[in-house]
Order: sequence, then C-alpha cells, then structure tokens
Amino acid sequence: HRAHGDRRRETDSDEEGEGHRRRGARPPPVPSLEEGGRIVPGTSGVFALPPSAQNPHHNKPLRVFYTAPKELTSQTPVLFVMHGLQRDADRYHAVWESHAQEHKFVVLVPEFSREGFPTASHYNLGNVFASKSHKVRPRHKWTYPLLEDVFDRYLSLSPNHHIEGYNLYGHSAGAQFAHRALLFLSSGEAKLRMLRVVSANAGFYTFPDWDRPWPFGLKGCEDLVSAEGLRRYLVANLTVMAGGEDTDANHKSLNNEPQAVTQGPHRLSRAKGFYESAQKAAREHGVSLAWQFEEVPGVAHSDAGMSKAAIKRLFS
Repeated sequence: HRAHGDRRRETDSDEEGEGHRRRGARPPPVPSLEEGGRIVPGTSGVFALPPSAQNPHHNKPLRVFYTAPKELTSQTPVLFVMHGLQRDADRYHAVWESHAQEHKFVVLVPEFSREGFPTASHYNLGNVFASKSHKVRPRHKWTYPLLEDVFDRYLSLSPNHHIEGYNLYGHSAGAQFAHRALLFLSSGEAKLRMLRVVSANAGFYTFPDWDRPWPFGLKGCEDLVSAEGLRRYLVANLTVMAGGEDTDANHKSLNNEPQAVTQGPHRLSRAKGFYESAQKAAREHGVSLAWQFEEVPGVAHSDAGMSKAAIKRLFS
C-alpha cells in the first residue's frame, strides 16, 4: 500500500486545449469580497473560508471563486466546480462564469493550493490516509468535508438563499475528488447535501470493490465506508462522464501503475469500467443503481468541452 497519487505523473493533468491555458496566461483577477460584505446578484469575486484549527492543511484562508447570476433567488441552484492538477481555480472559474450567468446558477470554485494541499494524496485522495504511514487520518483532517464548510460559508454570505444542498462537478483530478467525496460523505453521520454529481475524465477511480486496494478500490476502507453508506452511494445521482476522444493510453500524466491499468488502458475505458463495477456492486447489495454513464462525442481531455454536457446532467 504505497503513497499512491503523490507523484505528479500519477495524477491527471489539465491538457485542456483552451487558448489561455496553452499560453499559460491567467484570467483577469476578480475582486475579493470585503470583510463583512455580502454576495450581490450578478457579480463575481473571491471569498475566503476561514482557517480551521483542527485541520493542519487548512491553516490559511481557503479562497473560493464565485459567480452569482443576476437572477439570484432564494432557490437558485449552487454548483461546486473542482479544478484539476494545476490547482487553477481561477481558470476553471473563468470557464464556468458565463455558464452560471446563462443558466442561472451560483458557481463556487474552491482553490486547493499546492501550498496547503501539496500532493494528490491531500487533494484528489482527500487526505483520508497518511501518505507515509498509510494510517487513517481523523475525519476532521480530511479534505472532502471542506465542501460542507464552504457551502455553509456561502450561505452565510448570501443570507436570502435558502437551499438545502448543492451540485458537484469535477474534471480530471477534480473528477477524482468529486466521486470520492460523494463516496465518503455518503457514509458520514450528517445528512448528505450533494444533490447531483458529475465526475468527468478522471484518470482513475476508486471502484466500489472490496478486493481492490485503496485508492483503486475499497480494500482498506472497511472502517470508513459502511454497507449502508455504500448503498447510499450507489443510489446517488452521479453521472460518470468521459470524452469520447480521451483515449491516449500514453498520456504523460495518466496513472499507469498496474492497479490503474487493470481499470483500462485510458480514461474513457476506465470510466466505463468504473460504471460497470458499480453495476456489479449494486446487484450484490440489492439496490438499483441510480448512476448514469455518458460518453461525450468529439471531446478529449477538456473541461470546456465537458462542461456543456455536464450542465445538462446537473440542471435538467
């Protein structure tokens, strides 16, 4: 049981083909919300989740990029967008900002910086296991529950917003984060507030399979994922999404460890394998799988390309 995901080449890249990303240019900066300020309809900006004394990796304010549509009401949907390996929340926000205005939802893009969350173990894999000792970390040190904290922080900054849950989208390394966050939070004691989840173009998955070792499966997670939690996971509204052209088996940042390759040679085949594994797990646990699988034609490893298809799944 190695420190999977700690090496950069083992994680997903964001070779996304958007012009500003290829050139390395950053989007124009957005303003920070002032202390005591409130989120105003029709605006974009950055707010901060205050540090947590309990979580050593959240020892500085966590920046969250946001856009609120002009037609912001008490029931406007909220979408979290999880960035990829490059930790470029600003770029992801730039892609999703126009979607939020056009389709009338709030978008929140938390920035899990390398300074605070230095490796894939801290981000994609949720800091659930210590990367060296492989021991389970206390739940208050996990990364996934920070979504709940950010959601509560957002609601405090938008006091007329009275929704009970949020949607979640992740691309590439963010897709790894998204499906594992749903998995672990489904076994938590608190009510699950994720309403719809899309995991798009992940490099590898945690299969709902007790014989595959973590992070490729659930072996080693027996004390973290309950049978009832796994059933809740399998009946959640999750779409496993993959680009029909995301088929480069030799991509420079694709995880090609033996356990990853058993999931398939490339991202598209691994997504299909993940969905098929869930079908098998649902039969074994006596539930009807609620997940959907969607192959997006003509799209390779592109957040911008996947986002349009994801919106239909998230807000239809």
